[in-house]
Amino acid sequence: MPQLAIDKDFLSRYAKLDKRVQKAVDEALQKFAEVYYAGGHLEKVTDARDPRACTLRITLGYRGVVLAPESGDTYLLVTVLPHDEAYAYIRSKRFSVNQALGVLEVRDETALESLTPALEELAGAESARLFNRVSDTDLVRLGVDADSLPIVRLLTSEAHLEAMAKMLPGGQYDAWWPLRQG
Repeated sequence: MPQLAIDKDFLSRYAKLDKRVQKAVDEALQKFAEVYYAGGHLEKVTDARDPRACTLRITLGYRGVVLAPESGDTYLLVTVLPHDEAYAYIRSKRFSVNQALGVLEVRDETALESLTPALEELAGAESARLFNRVSDTDLVRLGVDADSLPIVRLLTSEAHLEAMAKMLPGGQYDAWWPLRQG
């Protein structure tokens, strides 16, 4: 029987929702296992950054962002947003589990991709890189995922790292910041 779990940060976002939307979220959580069959009422988003991402109708104007499991029947409600914002979120975000912390991470993949060419140009002109003294193995052990390693290696200044703060998952940014000076 399908279950709908919530992300660890969901409750703080839920508290900021209008009471009417909160009530609809409560009802969606209640109904999910009763009437939804294996994600049958979830809407896939064809141009999602993460193929597991889909939406669940909460109200006519709000959608839940849900991650479907690769196997099993436990789905994860990540957030609830106004309709258009939910689709924009799914089209720009990628989800992963931090291997050091065991928590869901969300990265703004669209923003990181748009920043990469500028970082490549700056890195090409600069011989010193911010994380030269830290091995890939150590970065991965601290929770930096393999997909983030190439961009880590392009950083040449603390200002570049600070500029990426909102694009990166908090756990990865928190690991990178203390390492910036080796």
